[in-house]
Amino acid sequence: MTEAELSALREAVVRNANWMGLLMDHPQREELDLHLPIAGILRVMLCDADLPILIAFARERGVPLRVWARRPAKKPVHPDVLFALHALICSWDPVGGGHEMSVEDFLDTAVGVASIATPDGMGAGSPYTPRQVIKWAANKEGVAHFDLDKPATLENLKASTYSRGETTTPEMELRRVIYDVAEWTWRAAYEIVPRAA
Repeated sequence: MTEAELSALREAVVRNANWMGLLMDHPQREELDLHLPIAGILRVMLCDADLPILIAFARERGVPLRVWARRPAKKPVHPDVLFALHALICSWDPVGGGHEMSVEDFLDTAVGVASIATPDGMGAGSPYTPRQVIKWAANKEGVAHFDLDKPATLENLKASTYSRGETTTPEMELRRVIYDVAEWTWRAAYEIVPRAA
């Protein structure tokens, strides 16, 4: 990669991290469904097939991107598990009980299980990864693309709600995964850009 290309890549990382920071801190983040454009930024930074800009920039500069998250399962989820979520999605800083891994490994590690709705209500559990959640939100919900044919697991994540007092937050598990990965990504961008200069 030439110095000009590396400079353009650095600018793209900073620009996307700035946009993400503004969206994460927006006072109407929930009312405006800002988790969806945040997913679009995460797609660009972590999941684009050709050039996930944060990963590419870190790789070019020799800066490892490490994530503290739940330890990957050694075997597939038991078929009787219909729903599971884990308190820890990811962290930049070490977390007790967490496991350190590369961002690439983290993106493909299951962070929960959502049941697939079937007519009898007894659908099997389906594990989901951060990469899946980011791409589903960005590619199916109208951020980068819109698709009426959505995966059943995404529909289940969208059906999750959280209520506290008079406030109910829809799509809570979808939002939670996106927000946690966004916090890690924002921190990673601002940790590696100065070190890579």
